Amino acid sequence: RGEDAHGEGGREEEEEEEDKAQGGGEEEEELDADAEEEVLVFVRSAGLTLARTLSLQVFLAGVTRYVAVAGDDALAANHILRSAYSLLSFATDAVAVAAQTLVAQAPTGPEKRRAAVRLFGWGGALGLAFGLGLYAFADVVVAGLVDTSDRGVAALAAADMRSVLAPLQLLSSLVFVADGVLQGATAFRYEAAAMVLSVAVAFAALVAGGAPTTAPEALDAAWLAVCVLQASRFSTFLFWWLLAAPFKDDDDDDRRRPEATTSYH
Repeated sequence: RGEDAHGEGGREEEEEEEDKAQGGGEEEEELDADAEEEVLVFVRSAGLTLARTLSLQVFLAGVTRYVAVAGDDALAANHILRSAYSLLSFATDAVAVAAQTLVAQAPTGPEKRRAAVRLFGWGGALGLAFGLGLYAFADVVVAGLVDTSDRGVAALAAADMRSVLAPLQLLSSLVFVADGVLQGATAFRYEAAAMVLSVAVAFAALVAGGAPTTAPEALDAAWLAVCVLQASRFSTFLFWWLLAAPFKDDDDDDRRRPEATTSYH
């Protein structure tokens, strides 16, 4: 009998070890599946972001080629404008990064919206300040960006800086914040599609004016096309924000769980 009991105890221990081994194998499979899913999500998001960036760069390259038709003065002035625009874009991008982070971290739909609206206020104020600064100090900015003895090029750049680039700063700041909100909401596919559509609209506006014959015409047409691009991007964001009801699921959860909502106030 003692031997039988010992044998039964040994079988039970073996069965327990087999169960543990099976359980451990299932856990490893679940971890592998989770890791694979995370990699796929990363690859999809990175691919969509790359498509968005490439679309924008193709458009900017097309603008440069368009301006080059009008001659060296137009190309040089466009380079100055691009430099000023890029410099201010990097500064405004900090607000976009903040929007992405705050929207992603907000626990409820209403808080995501409040964070986005708050960042739009900061972005708009920053864009307005940049625009006023460019308009008031266009000549100083041009002189600081490039050391040129060609007064004609400097005058071309300063003129478009006041007439187009300065007013564009407000819209561009709002567009950058909108990008941050879309990324914080993980709407990468919509963001990429919106960029492709906006680039197509802006290219159409650029081509519609025909080939430029003078440097001022080329610069005006090129930077007005950039304005069209940004206006189209912000319009697609407004469509998403107003009509696509972002964060709607979070709102529904809040209504089903009123105690969770009140705990955040």
